Amino acid sequence: TMVLSSFAWRGLALAVLVKVCLSVSNRCLPGDDCFPTNLEVIKFMETLDGTLHFPHMASYDTLVVQRETIYTKFPFAIMEAKNINDVQKSVLFARKWNMLVSVKTSGHDFIGRSTAHGSLMIYLGSMNDTKVNLSSTRNPAGEITCESGNTWLKVYNEVDKINRVIIGGSAHTVSMAGYTLGGGHSPMSRMFGMAVDNLLELELVTADGRIVVANDQMTHITYPNGSVTTSDDTDIFWASKGGGGGTFGIATKFTYKLHYPAPQVVQFVCGYPIIRPGGQDIGFTVLKKMFLMVQNLPKEWGGYLVASGLPGANGNWGSIVLAMNHYGNYVSASRRYMDDLFFFHKEWQSFCYYVNRTTFLDYEVTAKDPEFYSGYIMNTLLQKESFTDDLTRFLLKELETEHTNISSFAFTGTLLGGIVKYFYNTYNA
Repeated sequence: TMVLSSFAWRGLALAVLVKVCLSVSNRCLPGDDCFPTNLEVIKFMETLDGTLHFPHMASYDTLVVQRETIYTKFPFAIMEAKNINDVQKSVLFARKWNMLVSVKTSGHDFIGRSTAHGSLMIYLGSMNDTKVNLSSTRNPAGEITCESGNTWLKVYNEVDKINRVIIGGSAHTVSMAGYTLGGGHSPMSRMFGMAVDNLLELELVTADGRIVVANDQMTHITYPNGSVTTSDDTDIFWASKGGGGGTFGIATKFTYKLHYPAPQVVQFVCGYPIIRPGGQDIGFTVLKKMFLMVQNLPKEWGGYLVASGLPGANGNWGSIVLAMNHYGNYVSASRRYMDDLFFFHKEWQSFCYYVNRTTFLDYEVTAKDPEFYSGYIMNTLLQKESFTDDLTRFLLKELETEHTNISSFAFTGTLLGGIVKYFYNTYNA
């Protein structure tokens, strides 16, 4: 099974926003009579441990830009939360004045859902504490609790210190919340499942200001008036496991299973051009071979199939790259599975190599995504029967077309399957 994400990249010039005119489902926006006065905003600001950033401040400029720059918008103010109480106070303030709320952590949302013009943006990027519990009664290898503002690279470094691994994102700057609430695929998902399969507990603030701590056994709620309830109704925990970012509340903290590390991690990267110098089109043969390889992977292998329709070096056009990591020793039979591709048309390869890595972190630090990008994305889930010649020809047609002088087509196939395709009773309510 593979999730295929395709991109159409384009150039983008950011202009100064002078005035924004929009209507958002009867919310109070700057300039409306119902919008809070400056005095009310100051009173709110004085209750916070965090910082309120306004458009005239340089700090606002730093926080407002989305990773997907096409969707950068301009909130009324950005509340940089220091703790969950800041989040709760912001939700209650926005609720009192019927304000539009947006929530941002790392800003990686591909369709701009973490920002909105005229909103009160709640920024969680500064909530980045972690706590490890190796004596967990819920998971033999232990657990780690992470506030939403942590990046995955930071968490990988933390768990590497205690000789553990965790299911997390490959991109270094991605944070906990949107990733986990959307399901969360990882280079190790084929071994240990997706992020939601490894989620033990979460903390969130609901739209009416309740603070909720939920797991598969109980739901603990603290109300704005200070009253507390605990019940065995765990629906909000199960609903949050893949229900999407911000759907049921603002998630501020996650507790995940840890796993014991493999004795070794082997990195494998193999790339081919689509069209060789002189016009030799090898794309169909190469892509069909890679599709065949990824459909029958041992679960120890995980990673990405990436293709790009850009001019290459030395007269080549485009690229098709399989970037993988193997959770286990180089001498194992599962590692040798990839030798079939390693020796496939060596004369066509742009590069093809194995690297022995000491730890998963040692592999992960090499997996760098662009910090900012500009493009349009679509996703689809491909089952085994999806890998047809028609799909191969369609993808290659787009990859071989020069769409404009400032845009191109690309796709990233995230390899799932393995453990992910199995369903266990512990995966639902």
